[in-house]
Amino acid sequence: MTSREREIGAAVWDDDQIFFDAPDESIATRLWAEIAIQLLGEDAEATVSVDCDDPDTESRLRVAGFKVAEIEPEETVEVLDSVTVENEGRLRDLLDPVLRLRPDGPLGALAIAGAAGVDFDAGAGIDVWGPGALAAARAAAASLGIAIRERAPDSDDDP
Repeated sequence: MTSREREIGAAVWDDDQIFFDAPDESIATRLWAEIAIQLLGEDAEATVSVDCDDPDTESRLRVAGFKVAEIEPEETVEVLDSVTVENEGRLRDLLDPVLRLRPDGPLGALAIAGAAGVDFDAGAGIDVWGPGALAAARAAAASLGIAIRERAPDSDDDP
């Protein structure tokens, strides 16, 4: 299947909140990054965090300036064998090293600037929030040739 034939489901709360179903691993990180660019702006000052569980991914990101994030012990309920690295700066500069990783490298990724953000969790989906979230998600998906199958959050079509 080519990227022009792809479709992804999404629950739409309103113009400022959308939750994508889990995207295919081959496009997940790219979709997350493109939504972040559309929502936050590539020149925005942002914080990007990446969860990973393999030394290669962690070392590539650390070489790119990412540092191990301080996480409270109560917040580590998810994957205990993973590490979260983060960095702050211009969004475009932060996304470049993440996009050079293997598609299965990140377990999750978060990009935040102000009151808007994009949170990708492998196997779960992509949460997008903030002013203009729906428009940004639509533009990002269209730029990658992905059709969004929108539904209400309480729809029977929810996975």
